Amino acid sequence: MALPVLYFGSQFAATRAMHAASDWFADCAPLQDQSAVVVTTAQSILKAYSTMAATHPAFATKKHLERLVHSLMYTASKAQGLNQRWQQQWRLLRTDFAATNQQLQGCIQQTEQCIRMFREVVQLSKLAKLTPCATGATASLPTS
Repeated sequence: MALPVLYFGSQFAATRAMHAASDWFADCAPLQDQSAVVVTTAQSILKAYSTMAATHPAFATKKHLERLVHSLMYTASKAQGLNQRWQQQWRLLRTDFAATNQQLQGCIQQTEQCIRMFREVVQLSKLAKLTPCATGATASLPTS
């Protein structure tokens, strides 16, 4: 009586373990790093506006963009290092990059949003300098 229970119990446990292992191997997300384009774009914008005066309305946004670019570069290099380590090791040991991909995508979205904001503030400051007020003086944006 105990022999069939032992046989079917061990067969069920082995089947569940094999299904769990196959799901883990099949569901591991590879690293998807598309940050190079955003970093290149942001660095070229920062290089073009490197001599911006501290009194310019977009100066604070520029500093924020610099911080976001450094954060994105750090996150991407950390993910690439982890990916290289896992590729050099035994091929059956894989890591799931789903959380890293989400973190990279969040950093990319924040940087893109800051690029758009910086561009809009620069364009508005140029427009404000060109648009005359009703009194004949030129309008200026608040600096803080």
